[in-house]
Amino acid sequence: MKTQNIKKGWWIHILIIASLILLTLSTNVQAECRLLGMIAKDNNYLHTESDMVEELLDTLQAQGGDTYQYDDGWGLLYYKFNHLIVDTNNIYRDSLEAYENSYYDTVQTYFINPFRGAYLGMGHVRLAGPGQPSDLRDPHPFVWTFDDTLGDYAYRFTFAHNGTLKKSDLITIADSTFLHWCWEYEIEPQIFGDPPQGYDWWEPEVYADHVVDTEIYFFLVMWRIYLNDGDILTGMHEALNLISGFTQYPNPNTAKNFIFSTNTGLYAYREVEAGSPITYELYYFNDTGCNIFGVMSDPPGNNEEWTYINDGTLVYLPLFISSISSS
Repeated sequence: MKTQNIKKGWWIHILIIASLILLTLSTNVQAECRLLGMIAKDNNYLHTESDMVEELLDTLQAQGGDTYQYDDGWGLLYYKFNHLIVDTNNIYRDSLEAYENSYYDTVQTYFINPFRGAYLGMGHVRLAGPGQPSDLRDPHPFVWTFDDTLGDYAYRFTFAHNGTLKKSDLITIADSTFLHWCWEYEIEPQIFGDPPQGYDWWEPEVYADHVVDTEIYFFLVMWRIYLNDGDILTGMHEALNLISGFTQYPNPNTAKNFIFSTNTGLYAYREVEAGSPITYELYYFNDTGCNIFGVMSDPPGNNEEWTYINDGTLVYLPLFISSISSS
C-alpha cells in the first residue's frame, strides 16, 4: 500500500491496495446516498464470493428504505469479462425505493450468476438532496458513453456520488472551454421536470431546477481526463483541484465523495470539511484470502474488518494485483 501527494496546496492520498475485499461504511446519520463498489481480483468473478456479494447487495437494498430511508431510487451495474465494458444490458435503475423491490431482487442475482460473467459491480441507493428530484428516472451510477471523445476509453467509465454540490459553483468553475467541449460532443445530462424552452442545460434557467449535480460533477471529471489523454489520476487531480475551494453544501461535509470505475479498477474518494458534525464515512475491506476488493458507504456488521478512508484520500482497487507492483 502506498500513499502519494498528487495535488498542489492540499493532500490527496492514493492508497493502492493489493488485497481488498468488499466495501463498507457505517454511520448513524442520514447522508444523501449510500454507495457500493466491488471488483474481482485478477481473472476471478464476483460469483466466486457469492455469499459476500449477496450480503453487500442485501445491505445496500435494506438501506434503500428500511435501515435508512434512502428511498428516492436506486441503480446497479456490472462489467463482464467477455465485453470488458458496461453496456445498456448491464445497467439497471428504478426511481422507486430498493427495499422490498422485486426488480432489485432479480438484478441482484445477475451479480452471482456464473453465466453472466460479472467481475466488477457498482450500486447506489439515493436520498434526494436539496434542489434535486425525488423521482429521478435514471439514478446514478451514471455511465460515460461518448465514444468519440476518448476513443476506446470512453464507454468504460461509471460514476456515483454521495453528497450535494452547488450546481452554480460547478458551472462557474467550468470555463468556456468545458462548455464548448460539452457542446461539440453533444454532452448532455438527464433533464427532469419541465424546463423552459430555448436554453442550454448549462444555463441557470435549466440546471438550477432540472439537472442533477452529480452528472455535472461527473462531466467535470471526464473533461479533465479527456484533456490529459485518458490519464485518470491526473484528470481526477485536476478536477478535484478545481473544486477544492468549494463551500460544502448544504452541510459542511462529504459533498465530494464518489466511486468511479473503469474496466480495470475502482476508485473511491472521500472528502469532509474540517469540523463537520457529520463524517459521512467511507471504508474499504482488505483481505488477502478473498477473491474480491471493495468499497462501501455503510457496510454490514460492526466495521471491525473494514478500513476507514481518511479525509482527502483516493483509494484505487485494481483488477490485476500485479499492476500495482510498479506504482
